Amino acid sequence: MNPIHQCDITEQNTASLIKYCESGDRYDSLIPIIPEGFKYPLYVRKATTDIYNFLQVFEEKEYEGLMNPPRNVVDLGAYVGYVAVYFAMKYQSELIISIEPDPENYRMLLLNTMPYKNIKCVNAGIWNKKCMLSIDEKIGGDWGTIVKENKDGNILGISMNDVIKDYGLDVINFLKIDIEGSEKILFEKGICEDWSEKVDVVHCETHDRFVSGCSEAYRLLFNNERYSCEVINQCERYSKNLPKIL
Repeated sequence: MNPIHQCDITEQNTASLIKYCESGDRYDSLIPIIPEGFKYPLYVRKATTDIYNFLQVFEEKEYEGLMNPPRNVVDLGAYVGYVAVYFAMKYQSELIISIEPDPENYRMLLLNTMPYKNIKCVNAGIWNKKCMLSIDEKIGGDWGTIVKENKDGNILGISMNDVIKDYGLDVINFLKIDIEGSEKILFEKGICEDWSEKVDVVHCETHDRFVSGCSEAYRLLFNNERYSCEVINQCERYSKNLPKIL
């Protein structure tokens, strides 16, 4: 099919677009949509939650308005790559590390990010150590993949320290976290303090409805005098306070 141009998506026809994307089968032909100002299309699977994530990123513009364009981005729970591509185009970030555990989502991530050499894709789940994981369940669609530790699993689990080491990161300019409850493990006290010191801005959706204590663990780590907080949709974003220049 011919690509849909984002400029043609209006309040009047959004419901029809969603209904069309929800229909059919996930293995039907992909739907190409070209975001406004972009050269290459992004692809949406039918009968999945892809269209909702696309609209969240490109219509609701959840990541717009950053004061300092991030030189690097770590995207935990990269799903099918819409956030990664947004940062590649909107902010011209030099390095974007996209980590996604679900194999089917990961294939879409590779497809959507193929034109962008600054996006590095990793088929893994973020955890507090290197281990093996497996998919536990999916809640609310393909963007709700929950993983669990499983020595017989087929998904690699990696830690933030692994990411930092593998990519030589002295600082993480923007850390996006949407990992369906794994944040409780990620923010485990006594393990996360070293890498969290490197984070300038963290943008996280917590999932207490899946795993109790996620929000508390997140706030214990970042809700302090070093960071300023703003609430954006269902996420809390903490930005490191820069020293004042006299």
